[in-house]
Amino acid sequence: MKKAVSMVLALVLMLSLCAAASAAGKLVVTSENMVVVESYSYYYAYVFAEVTNKGDKPVQYNACLMEVLDENGEVLGNRDYGNCYPKYLNPGETGYLVVYDSTDDKSVVPADYTLTVTGKSASENPIKRLPATVQVIDVPRGYGNYVDKVAVITVTNDTDLAVLDYTVVYIARDTEGNIICVTDGYTGNSGILPGGSILNKLDLRYESTLEAADKAGIEYTIEAIAFINE
Repeated sequence: MKKAVSMVLALVLMLSLCAAASAAGKLVVTSENMVVVESYSYYYAYVFAEVTNKGDKPVQYNACLMEVLDENGEVLGNRDYGNCYPKYLNPGETGYLVVYDSTDDKSVVPADYTLTVTGKSASENPIKRLPATVQVIDVPRGYGNYVDKVAVITVTNDTDLAVLDYTVVYIARDTEGNIICVTDGYTGNSGILPGGSILNKLDLRYESTLEAADKAGIEYTIEAIAFINE
């Protein structure tokens, strides 16, 4: 009888430990892509990634390591710093990471990369996401027959307080779903009253990876997210 009771207690303890181990955030790269842009005497290798919290608790982006490789697998450079938008994710939520490095040897073209992303436990998620929609419009420059492609995001404040500090992020994907740009937009000197909305714009011609896509005839779509740090 004592032996049976001991076995039951051991099983309960094991299940408790398993439950405790699973009750954590888990940051997983669910999509990634590299875009190489030639600029004067450099190559810029941009790596974009979609990261998702596959755990059952909030998680915080911690760090990343990206290595740029040539066609033979030799390391051309590395970078251990990237921007993740947002840095905190609830279970099931997705964020977007961008990290880049440059090489000054124009005789070697970056051909591949490695990417490692780590997260760390977060007791809570201080990020509040705001409703956001985006559309791409053509805007005349005001001289000649030039037309610029501009992404306009509409952000709505669905809280009871005025929002004075918020972030908007634009994500571009090609027709196959590969991420080819992740960038934040300027929101300084603007706020949103409760229940109100505001427009922000991004001039796509100043994003090097999108400029390269336009020159190569690559079609893409723009999506956006907006959030505040509570």
